[in-house]
Amino acid sequence: MNRRTALENLIQLKLPLQQSISTLAQFEWDSEIELVNLEASQIQNVLKLFKQGTISSVDVEAWANAIEGRDDIKIASLLIREALYELANPYLTKPLCIERANFWLSQKL
Repeated sequence: MNRRTALENLIQLKLPLQQSISTLAQFEWDSEIELVNLEASQIQNVLKLFKQGTISSVDVEAWANAIEGRDDIKIASLLIREALYELANPYLTKPLCIERANFWLSQKL
């Protein structure tokens, strides 16, 4: 699997989260270029899965942490960056709950 596919699997949750994280660990962290874009639809998908009970807040935090700060993932907008930061850092910002999920889903990411 190449790096771009591994990144797409992560941001789109195509594979189990830990499998995606393990696969990406095979590649260097730093990158000269952005290979994929994190867009509103991916954040919205993760929040919808959380609301459905398919994934937990711990899973969302791990997903966001695996994405945040990567040089090879382009964040499509400032608001998406803010949402990602909050999801990755619930102890520094606001814990993820249904109300917060609804808040982010109502935003024009």
